[in-house]
Amino acid sequence: MASPYYTTATIVRQALLKIDSGLDDSEINIFIAMAESTVEAITGTQAWRTSFNAEKWGIIRRLSTNMAAIMCMAYDVTEFTTTSQATLTADIIWAQIELDMTILKSVDVVKYLKSAS
Repeated sequence: MASPYYTTATIVRQALLKIDSGLDDSEINIFIAMAESTVEAITGTQAWRTSFNAEKWGIIRRLSTNMAAIMCMAYDVTEFTTTSQATLTADIIWAQIELDMTILKSVDVVKYLKSAS
C-alpha cells in the first residue's frame, strides 16, 4: 500500500477526537488509502500526488480526512458516550463529505485544482 498523499493519521485523529485508541496509524492509513482513491476517482486525476499543496488543495485534504474519519468511526463507535453523540458527529462529517464531493464534480473546479500552483 502506498503512503498517504493528502492527509495523515495524525490529521484524521485531530478531525475525529473520539477515535478508537486501538486503531494504529497503519490501520488508519488503510482507511486513508481508500478515501484518497475515492477522491481520485471523483476528480479523475492523481495530479496532486507528486507535490501536494495543502493551501490550494485544502478541499482534497478535507475530503480525504473526513472520509477516513468516518471509516474510523464505523470501525468502533463505542468511543462515543452516547449514540446521539456518535450520530451527530457522523451527520456533520457526512454533510461535509457530500458538499466536497459535489464541489469536486465540477469540471471547472478540478481544472483549477490541476492547474499550476
